[in-house]
Amino acid sequence: HLHHFPEGAIVHRDIKPTNILLNESGQAKLSDFGVSKLIAPDFSHASTEIKGTTGYLDPEYFTVGKLTDASDVYSFGIVLLELISGQRAVIATPSGGAESIVYMAHVFMNGEDPDVRNLVDPRIAETVETRDLESIKMVLDIAY
Repeated sequence: HLHHFPEGAIVHRDIKPTNILLNESGQAKLSDFGVSKLIAPDFSHASTEIKGTTGYLDPEYFTVGKLTDASDVYSFGIVLLELISGQRAVIATPSGGAESIVYMAHVFMNGEDPDVRNLVDPRIAETVETRDLESIKMVLDIAY
């Protein structure tokens, strides 16, 4: 969620890399609030019309229409996975299908040798320090 007010929380509903802009100081700014929603405090919102981008949608929101203030947290987690792995939110398979980056990370974390270094984008792997790997591993452990 973006902001809490006495009236509730603003849920963006479309957090993805193209909606995160950097200013001249390198600070991230979230843009495109066209599908955002204000939800009451401590409540969820049921929706019959799902808004957002495939691959970034909270599964609970996507499947049953339940929007909560944690829905944006899920979407931001997908953005972080993209940054770490260098993969897109939805990955084309050799058979012509598609799978979620979440599935790729899940398979990786449940594999025989879940070395976090193997998940990191090879273009940045040499610059990643041990403490960074520990943070990535901790986040993945929480997610799974």
